[in-house]
Amino acid sequence: MNFISIPPNGSSWQEPLIYSFASEDGSTTDILVEIRDDDLGELMATKRLYGVATAQIDIAPYLRSLCNIKIDIPESNAIVESETTKRVTVVVNGTESPSLIFFARALDTTKYTMLSSLSGIERVERGNMVLFSLFAPTRLSVVLTIYTPSSRAQQTMQWTGSNRIVDIVVHTAKIVQDATSLMINIYGDGLVVKSIKCDIVERGEESRQLLWRNSQGGVESYCFPHCRPIARSVEVESLATQQGDIVELRDAVSRLRLLSALETREYLDQLSEMILSPYIYECVSDKLHPVSLERRAIEYDSQGRLRQLALEITQEWKGGGQL
Repeated sequence: MNFISIPPNGSSWQEPLIYSFASEDGSTTDILVEIRDDDLGELMATKRLYGVATAQIDIAPYLRSLCNIKIDIPESNAIVESETTKRVTVVVNGTESPSLIFFARALDTTKYTMLSSLSGIERVERGNMVLFSLFAPTRLSVVLTIYTPSSRAQQTMQWTGSNRIVDIVVHTAKIVQDATSLMINIYGDGLVVKSIKCDIVERGEESRQLLWRNSQGGVESYCFPHCRPIARSVEVESLATQQGDIVELRDAVSRLRLLSALETREYLDQLSEMILSPYIYECVSDKLHPVSLERRAIEYDSQGRLRQLALEITQEWKGGGQL
């Protein structure tokens, strides 16, 4: 079998990824197609075709089902390989295609590319996370410079992989309590890829930090300054026993309304893409906790403008075992 066409390296698994192939002499034959995960060294899927001379297969549905777009982070500062990337070889009756890498959105695999929307200067509340993503064709070095009123300290993180999307995790709760700012310098092959200055401010009484992945597979975050409780609800089940009725707590949830600051129209439009993400998290006590959106809808005013982002979320209301 010969490959007639294959997708470009760095293509998106959210679009069709067509592999076309044909028998060498044009005769019909039975075909076994194998899709191999080159990073794990495992077989992802197989498909049999019977009595064909030419055929094609779209492997994108297989990749979409296996790529993990959840956010999973360690408890310390780190560079973490994202599971939104797949390196794949397709084998047709023993004939192997080149090994190709695919992403949530098509990328130039020769360039370091930021996948999160970060400006050069950010504000982060003390105790919250700085979490962002980039594509690295080769090794990375991240240097954290921590400033206090009387000192400066540095930490360095290294990553020696290649051709991966990585999440860079910085826990402000893990740095000195009197830190006033944080400088993050990212180096790729010795050259500066990105510099980010984070001013560390005190945490607001009502603020809530949400995190999610954007359509490129990069992590985004926003700290909502206003939080309003809407309701709390509890589901219980009554069980009859010889000692009498026992009421057991089955489910307890809180509903909250989060309100953004009065940001620019462009920034609010960017934040509104949060509702496209299937997984949304809140940073609580330096850990990520899943939350659910009550409504995945954004409402504009009568002039078609978005002046403030308002979201209703549902999260677990912890406490109690028996009533």
